[in-house]
Amino acid sequence: MKLIMRTFGDEHGIGDCDFAVLDLSHEFVSLLEKRCAAFDSAKAATAGLASLSFYDAAPAFIPASAVSDELIDAMESDSYVLAPEGWVLDEEDVQRTGADEMEVSDGTIMWSAEPRHTDMRVETIPIHITVLREMVSGAVKEGV
Repeated sequence: MKLIMRTFGDEHGIGDCDFAVLDLSHEFVSLLEKRCAAFDSAKAATAGLASLSFYDAAPAFIPASAVSDELIDAMESDSYVLAPEGWVLDEEDVQRTGADEMEVSDGTIMWSAEPRHTDMRVETIPIHITVLREMVSGAVKEGV
């Protein structure tokens, strides 16, 4: 199951990293839940903690040309959508990135990266762990 999320950039733009694609599985969501629990524990012990960051290259960043107009339209309200069954990510569309991170904060998770050979930084929308858990358990928002 693949989750496609919009990305946002800094003042330098987003290059060809318009969307991030995550492979969702029970194992991956379990890892995310552990990281959310680590944040909760650290926040309880450390006043003022805003987030925890992990090196994480889980998402593949891709250009808008790799996503159909129907899927883009389906993202209008939430900025994410599950790819329909059978949707295949063409590896040639995957952009090279560095400084890939996952940021965990109060049950939400977002990813960011720097497209290679640029001064840009892109990030996904924050998405709540509950939404990801529901997606892998079957209560999903279907793609087109």
